[in-house]
Amino acid sequence: MDLRQFRYYIEVAEQLSFTRAARRLRISQPTLSQQIRALERIVGTDLLMRGPSSLVLTQAGLAFLDRARVAVREAQAAVEDARSASAGFAGHLNIACGPVAEYCILQDVLALAKKKVPKLRFRLRFLPENEQILRVLNHTSDIGFMGFFSPATDPQLKYEPLYPEHGVVMIPSKHRLAHCRRLRLRDLAEDSWILPSHDQSPVIHDAFVMECQKAGFNPKIDVSADWYSRFPLVASGEGICVGSSFLLNLRRPKIKFIPLHPVFSVQIGMITRYEKQTPQLDEFRTLVREAIALRDVQKHRVITDHYEH
Repeated sequence: MDLRQFRYYIEVAEQLSFTRAARRLRISQPTLSQQIRALERIVGTDLLMRGPSSLVLTQAGLAFLDRARVAVREAQAAVEDARSASAGFAGHLNIACGPVAEYCILQDVLALAKKKVPKLRFRLRFLPENEQILRVLNHTSDIGFMGFFSPATDPQLKYEPLYPEHGVVMIPSKHRLAHCRRLRLRDLAEDSWILPSHDQSPVIHDAFVMECQKAGFNPKIDVSADWYSRFPLVASGEGICVGSSFLLNLRRPKIKFIPLHPVFSVQIGMITRYEKQTPQLDEFRTLVREAIALRDVQKHRVITDHYEH
C-alpha cells in the first residue's frame, strides 16, 4: 500500500468516475482501475460498487475515504515539516535568559518569530549568568542570553556579542536625586546597591563593581536573591539598583529610571555550544539581527531624549 494509491482512490471517490479521475490524475483509465483493484485486495474488501453506468462507494469505501484523506494530509504535512526543519523554520529551542537581555531584546525576537516562523517553538527559563552557562554546557538549554561574557570561561561555548546596552540607575521616586535627568555613579557612592552576588551573576556583578571603582568608591552591596526582587526592594526604599537603558520605556510605581553619565555600557551577548549549531539556531540568529536593527532606531530615540537634556 502506498500513498499514490490513496490519492488515486480519493480522486475516484470524489469524481465517482474512472474517466474523469484518470483525466485529472493524467494517467490512463486502465492503469487507474488496476491501482484501485490492487488497493482493494490489500484492504480485503470492495471500496466501490461498479455498475454499467454508475460508481458508488461501499460502506467500507466511505470509511476508508475519510482515513485516506487524513493519511495524505499528514504525509504532506510531514514532508513540509521536514523541509521547514531543515531550513530552520520548525522544531523548538530552549532559551535561558538573564534579566538585562529579557527587557532589551528577547521579547522583540519572540514577536518576530511569531510572525515569520510560527512553527519554531521556544521554551524559556530566566536564570542568572552562571546557571545559564551550566544549562548550555549540559545540553538543557540551546541558547543563553546575558550581559558580557568571557569567551575564555569554557572552550566549548561559542560567544556572539550582539550590541551594547547603556546603564541606568533605578532609585525610589522619593530619593534625594530622583529629580535629576542623569546621574554619575559617584553621586550615589553613599547609597546601598541591590545586586545579585558574584556567584549568581559574576559578569554583571564584577563589571558594576569595576565601574564604581573607576568612579572612586567601592559600592555598598545588599545582596538580592534574584534580579526580579529588585523592583519591590527599590520601590520600598531598601536600596538602589543598576539596570539597562531600555527600562526607560517602563513605568513602575515608586521607581525612577535615570541614565548614568558618563555612559556605562553592558555588552549583550548570546552563548551556544560550538558542537550544536543547527538550522534552527541559524534562523534564530537572523531573527536576533532583525530585532536589533529595529531596536536601534527606538533606542536611539529614547537615549537622545534623555541625554540631550
